[in-house]
Amino acid sequence: MKGLFSPELERLIEITIADGVLTDQEKAVLVEAAQKEGVDIKQLDVYIQYLLHQRKEEEIKKAYRALSRKYHPDS
Repeated sequence: MKGLFSPELERLIEITIADGVLTDQEKAVLVEAAQKEGVDIKQLDVYIQYLLHQRKEEEIKKAYRALSRKYHPDS
């Protein structure tokens, strides 16, 4: 889903969700930047939720693999 927004807004989004959490203050900054570019805020929200969901899935998979290695009987 990359390329929906300007490279600057994409980078800003990545920075604000790097920790896997989007605070109200971070969201306000994103909304302001998106409005300056004429971006639909609903589209921005959906995109952010998609990215946060993806990050959570990656964290779950990583934890699962680590536990599998630790507790697998063949290890």
